[in-house]
Amino acid sequence: MVPHQFMMLAELPLTPNGKIDRRRLPEPEPGADAVPAGDSTTISPMEVRVAAAFCAVLDLRAVGADDDFFELGGQSILGLAAHFSAG
Repeated sequence: MVPHQFMMLAELPLTPNGKIDRRRLPEPEPGADAVPAGDSTTISPMEVRVAAAFCAVLDLRAVGADDDFFELGGQSILGLAAHFSAG
């Protein structure tokens, strides 16, 4: 599950037990505090490494910032193989 947008809150509403009270969370509204999911204006060195790993494991030429490993045909065992072969 990937959220469609993120919203910054000063604090989370809590139940008396200290858990997040989901019923008291505000409805997301587009605005200055909302950041759309998938906003890939900045690419960090880690994102470049992850994209390269996706390409190597899945035998792809390129992947996008919002591509999902499993939707591209990845499997958990492939991820493990990539991890252990890189180290």
